[in-house]
Amino acid sequence: MKNKLNYLIFQNNIIKEKAVLINEFIKELNKVSSMIDQMMEPFSKNLSEVEYIIKEDPTALNIHKVFAWPLNFEEWKKISINTKPSLKKSNVIGIAFYIYSLYKEIIPPLIIFEISYFGRNPIYRFNSLEIKIGEEVYKYANNDFSNLNNVKLLQTVYELIIDDFQNKISENINKNEETFVITDLSLTCEEFLNWNKEEIIQLYNTIDKVLKYFKSINVIPISIVNYESSPLINSFKKYFLGGGMRCADCIQENSMCSPLKVISDKIFLRGKINNKERSPLFKYMNSNMITDLTKEEILIFYLRPSLNYIQRIEIPYFASFHIEDIHNMLLNEYEKCLRTFKKDGFYSLLKAKKLLVSTNKKIIQVLDALIRKETVKQFEKEIGLLRY
Repeated sequence: MKNKLNYLIFQNNIIKEKAVLINEFIKELNKVSSMIDQMMEPFSKNLSEVEYIIKEDPTALNIHKVFAWPLNFEEWKKISINTKPSLKKSNVIGIAFYIYSLYKEIIPPLIIFEISYFGRNPIYRFNSLEIKIGEEVYKYANNDFSNLNNVKLLQTVYELIIDDFQNKISENINKNEETFVITDLSLTCEEFLNWNKEEIIQLYNTIDKVLKYFKSINVIPISIVNYESSPLINSFKKYFLGGGMRCADCIQENSMCSPLKVISDKIFLRGKINNKERSPLFKYMNSNMITDLTKEEILIFYLRPSLNYIQRIEIPYFASFHIEDIHNMLLNEYEKCLRTFKKDGFYSLLKAKKLLVSTNKKIIQVLDALIRKETVKQFEKEIGLLRY
């Protein structure tokens, strides 16, 4: 009986400790929310100065690798931006990708790149497979296949998408309606911030090539990403608190300002963005992006299609002129996804993912057919039926 009593007392103390921690966390959130609210007015009055400070200070990116600041003063004053319902028809193409590697299991090593496309029109529904075998695979491998270079793999995916559009899609695009491409391929590539700089620059050059191509054929690319970084909050820290990131309450302390450590862009904006509305557009930069007038700027914004869901979206600068249509289209795609699949997401993108064959057993059938086809070709060539 005594042991049970001691156990109950112990459990009660744990619950009390957790309750205290939760209350402290809530206090911190309230504190930082108030702090940022106070910052908004001066922040909105100095948009060009924010950009100058972050770009010109060589130490800025040593502290945080990502930054974002409002593109437009009028939007920033509103914080939560709605859109008028539109009956305008648009062409939406979802693009999903999968990289299937068999570089450890078989000889010669094998990598399959699969791109899946889904659109309202059946001509936009197909899967594209690219197989790299043997010597071709070595350019993706580090240390004799101990690991694969994800930067080069992703670069190849972007190159394959350009090829597919040039050879199979662009000539069928209806010039009388807007065409949107939805993908979860990132434009900012934050997952590679700590990678080799030379390889990252090659990847960004490829992405820039893709964006310029889409711009030339009037296609608007939209990237759905799940990064939890907080470039907007980082800009607050840099602009208002200086390089040391201290607030008035902890200016003498060695640690970073506590309230600004516990809040993120999503937490902050969730409390500001209304249902079915979006945040302002933010100019974005990270430590690997090279400032170059010939490159397309990347913008980000946060969309709240439902009360319980907020999503970061990346677009090139030229897409900002279509932001109303993008907003409407994404809301429609979200609602269709919720009705069809009973889950958060965007219909065309999720549909494209479900059409991938390399994520299921069908890939064996596909591989078998391809290998048989190549074997027959080689045999016909050897006996003189094919002369190439």
